[in-house]
Amino acid sequence: MNKIILLLAFLFSSIEGRSQELTNLGLGVMKYKDTSNTLLLKQLRSAKEDSTKVKLLIRICSYYWRRGSDDSIIYFSKQALKLSKTLQYKSGYQEACFLQCKINAKKGNVTQAKTFLSLVPKDQQARLLLVLGENFLFLPGEKKSNLDSAYKYLLAALSLSEIIQNLHWKQESLIALGKYYFSAGEFNEGKESFLKVIRYHQKNGDKRSEARWWYDLAIHLPVTDSTYAYVFNTFGKALQLYKDLNDTSETAEVMYDIAGVFKSKGRYDSAKNLLTSAISLLKAAQKKRVYKFYLLMSNISQLDGDLNDALFYALETIKNIKATGTNPNDMSMVYYYMGEIYASLGQHENSMKYFISAKDNIDYAFKYNTYAKITEQLLQLQRPGEALKLLLNFENEKPPVRLGDKETMAGAKADCYFALRKYDIAEKYYLQMISLDVLAQRHTKKVIFSVESISGPAAYYKIGKFYVEQKKYAIAKEFLARSLQIDSFDDKSSYSTNLLRNIKRMQFKADSATGNYLSALQNFQQYTAIDDSMFNSERIKQAEKMRVVFETKEKEKDIQLLQKEKLIQQGSLKQATFSKNVAIADILLLAIILGLLYRQFRLKQLTNQTISHKNEVLEHLLTEKEWLLKEVHHRVKNNLQIMISLLNTQSNYVESNDAVTAIRESQERMQAISLIHQKLYNADETAYINIKEYTSELVEHIRNGFSGASGIVFNLNITDYQMDVAQAVPLGLILNEAISNIFKYAFPGGLSGIVNISLTHSKDDHSFLLTISDNGAGFDQKNYDLTKKASFGLRLMQGLSKQIGGSFKIENNNGVVIQVAFGESKETILMRSKSSKITIEAV
Repeated sequence: MNKIILLLAFLFSSIEGRSQELTNLGLGVMKYKDTSNTLLLKQLRSAKEDSTKVKLLIRICSYYWRRGSDDSIIYFSKQALKLSKTLQYKSGYQEACFLQCKINAKKGNVTQAKTFLSLVPKDQQARLLLVLGENFLFLPGEKKSNLDSAYKYLLAALSLSEIIQNLHWKQESLIALGKYYFSAGEFNEGKESFLKVIRYHQKNGDKRSEARWWYDLAIHLPVTDSTYAYVFNTFGKALQLYKDLNDTSETAEVMYDIAGVFKSKGRYDSAKNLLTSAISLLKAAQKKRVYKFYLLMSNISQLDGDLNDALFYALETIKNIKATGTNPNDMSMVYYYMGEIYASLGQHENSMKYFISAKDNIDYAFKYNTYAKITEQLLQLQRPGEALKLLLNFENEKPPVRLGDKETMAGAKADCYFALRKYDIAEKYYLQMISLDVLAQRHTKKVIFSVESISGPAAYYKIGKFYVEQKKYAIAKEFLARSLQIDSFDDKSSYSTNLLRNIKRMQFKADSATGNYLSALQNFQQYTAIDDSMFNSERIKQAEKMRVVFETKEKEKDIQLLQKEKLIQQGSLKQATFSKNVAIADILLLAIILGLLYRQFRLKQLTNQTISHKNEVLEHLLTEKEWLLKEVHHRVKNNLQIMISLLNTQSNYVESNDAVTAIRESQERMQAISLIHQKLYNADETAYINIKEYTSELVEHIRNGFSGASGIVFNLNITDYQMDVAQAVPLGLILNEAISNIFKYAFPGGLSGIVNISLTHSKDDHSFLLTISDNGAGFDQKNYDLTKKASFGLRLMQGLSKQIGGSFKIENNNGVVIQVAFGESKETILMRSKSSKITIEAV
């Protein structure tokens, strides 16, 4: 059954993926219907390498984006980018570039993020410039350099959009610039940037787009006393347009954000009434996911001191989340507000448990305040050392950047040192907190998104309480009075009923200690009135009963789940027993197979050892053969040298010049052959000789044997070729005869001249051409008959040419030109073809 469900889900997802093209025209990551990560990854493993897989990879990136898994986004978006490029899938490639740019910018790798600008067309370049600009715009902290960088990129996006006449990205650029102006405190410029876009849609009668931008303007406007009326007016225009369009979901979203503004101004009843209407509207439209409305209702009830309702709506939030599905961040906010409720109820163990559950996945805006809340609960439980260690470790790991976060951490550290009775250090941090609060309050007037912190009245209460405990009542009264100056703080939501109760209690203690009993009595009456309203025994009982009922139901569900798990485990146990028996049988079968394989392996091993031994014997015989051949070459060379020496000795006893000349020519011929055998003896190869090196050495040897040869220049152009000895010996003798004749007859009387010797090789027909020419005296070709008058040397060259299967040609052309054309030996051709075949197989 589970397999069928998974198959249907896969088919549905595939159909959905094919029908939905990647047409993201925004600056946010695309949103999809909630799907389990397990199912998405299972689909990915079986997906084909096509555009559907690219869409699936983009969808997985969206899943991880909602959960803050940056490394996973980088990994899967790289896969999407690579596959899209291979498939030439344009929209997939552009969306993958967008994701890579956005996630690298988020991680602070701006240089890497900018590299994707050159990979996309102009319209997408405008989009990526906006991504980079908004990244700098919303970076934590209040650095002017970040705002300057944001402005540079946003202005570049607007300029490019105007050049390419892309209306969509031009409007997105104007909206982003509007956000920049609000962050820079330039209210009118920011408003005008939004209104330029809104007027365009008004002119074209596009109510949905007009509503969208009114809504976007409203949520990005800083909410201060001076902008309060305009913010409500802007929300009202968006709300009316969505009502005209019968868009229930967007209407409820606008109502939710208006309730948030009511909360920030301390208008809790108005906020709760609006949220109640929004929830009713969504339920009437069969919209089930309403947990964010319940959660805000819980928070407002807690601020208003109605802990009973706060707990009720928090529990309703949990129910709705479980019924509709969620992600870790949603549950983190529930845990945070549950921690707030239990802290107000004085249940510090429960409160700390919820804050700890919230800290890992909670939104960055709440991160520092969550750790400060954990610290508060630890201090209430008399564990100051543990509280300070937790706080300092977190601060070292993630140093605060925003002013509100710095103020929160300073206040929390001050509380820890105060509990540890290190009063001087505590006072230093309390005063640091107040100095930061002055800056934070100033920055609040131009901030787009608020940060949850102790900024405002809570900070002045903390330092006032410290001075009361230090019995510095005059200073304490000043700070406590400042904490009650409601109109001086833009965010009125800081005034929770619980905070007001605590302030009145501290004022009562300060007045009592300084003898101002009338004021002390008034403060005490106000304190007890608030305390009674918050901690009415009947209401506390109701809240406790509600919590017990909820936890009982949850336990019952857990019991049912355990029973189901027990049944499943029993079934699994039976299956495991069966699987165990099958596994034992498989193991026995495997053991038999392994035994047979081992026997086969041993036989093969023995065979390989035998073959290896024979190969070693053959290699030894081959080495012996090579050494024998080298020895033969060495002895032939030595014998030839002996013969040359004998002929040299004989020439000393011969008086006839002709006989001496004949002996000298025989010596030169023997030397040519000896030189070959010498090179073969010295080389690793015993059957082939490098003809280029051999020719060079032979010419030099013959030159040294003739006096008056210094004026003759030899130009050698010999191919670099390993020639068979059977061809090299005849070729060496031909060269010897030709060069000797040049020295004897070509340049009489010691004349200077040039001799060109070339040996070219054609790989196409495996042929060689040896050419020996000089610019000497030459001979009379018309009156010279080779068949009758040829000398012994000339006949020798003709015979040697035939021996190597070649042709011999001599002519007079400004000197004597001798050409010998011949082919490669069959042995050489066969050897080279085998060598080529081995090389190809190796590749």
